[in-house]
Amino acid sequence: MLDKGDATECQEIEETRGLAIYQKIAIVAWILILGSALGGRMVWPESFSVEAIGEYLKTHHHMAEVMFLVLVCVRPVILVPGTVLTFAGLLVFTPMSVFLMSMVGVVVSGAGVYFASYLMGFDRIVEAKYEKHITRMRPGIKKHGGWFIAVWSAFPLVPDDVICYLAGALRYSFWKFLIGFTVGGAIPIAAYSFGGGALFEWLW
Repeated sequence: MLDKGDATECQEIEETRGLAIYQKIAIVAWILILGSALGGRMVWPESFSVEAIGEYLKTHHHMAEVMFLVLVCVRPVILVPGTVLTFAGLLVFTPMSVFLMSMVGVVVSGAGVYFASYLMGFDRIVEAKYEKHITRMRPGIKKHGGWFIAVWSAFPLVPDDVICYLAGALRYSFWKFLIGFTVGGAIPIAAYSFGGGALFEWLW
């Protein structure tokens, strides 16, 4: 008969095993979804263009807002650049509407990618591969992480999904991450939404 300590140890082992299996299932599912999205882009590249997405939203105008919100929230999964969705949205909505809905997408998608690093065990992978670097970086990230995340998110040429994975893998404070990511992400989205809206008005 197991004593309390042995029972607790066995329970922890079972939880670890279950978590490992759960992570493997999540990784396989993630790969399948990304593979399907990539395959779709290769087979039907025209369907992922600004014009095609904008036309699709116009055709389903009675649900256009909901559809656009879903698209901006799952953008990291369907592999559609944020600029494409922003310009497609400007063909249907006002610049302010595009900006507000895109910001909802930033919050939802950023949080999703952040927690995916936990779910898929990327935190363990990062810790194992970059242990020495992380040991030196962690104090700085915890102290200046919000500013670092905001600047990274505000620079459009840098994939902002990477910082979400990194923040999650380093177990950086979720709320500090989300605030920095949202503030930084608002800058390029505002530029694309209002600048693109002004450009569209000038052209048409």
